Amino acid sequence: YSTGRVTVASTLFVLFDYIGFLVILALGFGVLIRRDQLTATEITASIIIVIIALAIITVLVLGARSEQLLGDILVRITNMINKVVKRFRTKQAGDYINPQRAYTFAHDIAEGIRELRTIPKELVIPALLAINGKVLMIILLLFVFLAFSVPVSIGTLIAGFCVSYLFLIVSPTPSGIGIVEGLMTLALSSFYIPLGSAAVLTLAYRGFTLWLPLFIGMFAFRWFSSNQNLEVNP
Repeated sequence: YSTGRVTVASTLFVLFDYIGFLVILALGFGVLIRRDQLTATEITASIIIVIIALAIITVLVLGARSEQLLGDILVRITNMINKVVKRFRTKQAGDYINPQRAYTFAHDIAEGIRELRTIPKELVIPALLAINGKVLMIILLLFVFLAFSVPVSIGTLIAGFCVSYLFLIVSPTPSGIGIVEGLMTLALSSFYIPLGSAAVLTLAYRGFTLWLPLFIGMFAFRWFSSNQNLEVNP
């Protein structure tokens, strides 16, 4: 696939993922507000996600309207990053990010958006699947509760999922490792679930949603690489 198509597809994937989660997050906030358990931490993390989503939308809109304008803005951002990074590098080191790549990236996005304009209706299904994916994760969390015979309400399920996914996105660690486990355990325990049970439920849920897909992905990459080698060297 062309770089432009892959770039736009990847960007839309992230955007739909955030939008789908924000729909569920609105329900989760309703639960937390009703239980008087909404804190500044959840609000701040939500604002960060909204800002990221708006930034992605802005990039796509600029790419659709003006490739040159998007490139100029990305160059300014690139120069700012280079100035900050230079303070921590030797004077002989060059730019951390080549500004020319900003125009290349802008061109790739514009190219992908031009192709996207021919099939706008096909974006409806990915958008619906983004929401459906979050619903399936909530159902998975329900099955984890059932597996350990822990009583749970729909409000606790939605709020627990929202807290875990919220900090998975904004966590400074990859996939929220270490952060999500602790915060989700605390969140569930605040919903009157015993701390020990909350910890076990969290670890089991993360095992299915993080570690299992990771191992499947490792085998998938290996299988894909093997097939690629066979095609190149039959």
